[in-house]
Amino acid sequence: MTTFENNWEKLAKGKKYRDTFALWLLKRSVAFQIKVLRKKHCGSQATLAERSALTQGVVSRAEDQEYGNLTFNTVGRIAAGLDMAFIGRFVPFSELVKFSADLSEDEFARIPTFEEENAAFSAVGIVSATTTASNPDSEQEFEITDVPVERRRVQPSHLFMDGLASAHLQGQAQMRLGNAQFRAQGAAA
Repeated sequence: MTTFENNWEKLAKGKKYRDTFALWLLKRSVAFQIKVLRKKHCGSQATLAERSALTQGVVSRAEDQEYGNLTFNTVGRIAAGLDMAFIGRFVPFSELVKFSADLSEDEFARIPTFEEENAAFSAVGIVSATTTASNPDSEQEFEITDVPVERRRVQPSHLFMDGLASAHLQGQAQMRLGNAQFRAQGAAA
């Protein structure tokens, strides 16, 4: 029996088991990701705390797989400190089982920061390297225009980045930006 089949069999035993497993994995996987990404991009908890405008104690609790009381605000601030985004989404249990089986440090260590991603896009000519604003710390709202909804589908960045160069060189990029225009509201002001 495969790991998937084994885990699926356990989930089929009852809703209480499914609820417990899903919560257990949520608490552990977020803490696990934070720790792996912090080690790669920041080194110390103190560095991530400073970049996230949090205390080192908050970062320590966020990495504690037993804590489990993180707020969206804390996770969002940690993501900002890592210069990446965090999204949560609802999924069927089959995807949860696959995610749990594939959970590894290597998977999350490959997630690039915005600067790494921007450099990769620039290297293959998909976007030009630019600075975002004269004040990079200013809050701006961006709007995507001229991109049909069906082409706004986003892939996990590490999967996208792995295939980006070869897809671009083959002239069949998996994600076409077309004539997308990003417009900062108030940028002209």
